[in-house]
Amino acid sequence: MCMTAVYDCVVRLSRFSTVCSEVIVKLKLESKLLDLCGDYVNTCLPSIISLLYKALGPRVTLIAAKPLPAATVNLSIK
Repeated sequence: MCMTAVYDCVVRLSRFSTVCSEVIVKLKLESKLLDLCGDYVNTCLPSIISLLYKALGPRVTLIAAKPLPAATVNLSIK
């Protein structure tokens, strides 16, 4: 049996890197950022989702995050 999620509303955070930086500073997550080797998304995303659940309360049953596309890094080794 295949299950698909149905969404009533999609929210896109523009300037996500700025949002992550602000969340990390305001919630004092700098040590967690260091533990995760500078991964801003995995550091701040749980806090953002938790905040959305608190703000929306019983009006929401599911919040999901779509992964960002992986950055491409080209290295030339001589």
